[in-house]
Amino acid sequence: MSHIEVSSLIPAKQEKVFEVISDYSLLPSFLDDRIQLKAKQKPLLAREGAEYEFEAQFAGLSLPWCVRLDEFVPPHKIVERMTLGFLKSWENTYQVIAHDEESARLVNIVNYETSFGLIGQLADDFGVRTLLEKSIGRAHEKVKQYFET
Repeated sequence: MSHIEVSSLIPAKQEKVFEVISDYSLLPSFLDDRIQLKAKQKPLLAREGAEYEFEAQFAGLSLPWCVRLDEFVPPHKIVERMTLGFLKSWENTYQVIAHDEESARLVNIVNYETSFGLIGQLADDFGVRTLLEKSIGRAHEKVKQYFET
């Protein structure tokens, strides 16, 4: 199992940051520019048990990406678990922690496992982990920019 943790200070109140990250219709606009994500259904109201189905396009490949919200605790925490996708497993915990009256800390804690056994582990060591860390970091930058404009 691999682990990634990314943390950023966002210039908005905790409640506003949580509201934005829990709006799954905004998710495609926060991803790395190399990844295109298309919702396969209208976004549902974010709540525990909600499921989202996307088509992810990356490097010429089109792959399904489906997640379920296992925990939804406004304005503090969302835990999403991949139910279908290109990894063997994926759990992403979003935490929004009040920093002061005008900012909040956004933390993503991701635990995942690659598919394809040893080949997948090698791919993780030689690029998958770096790609995921950069993609999550870029998403944090885009969330920050969302509030700065």
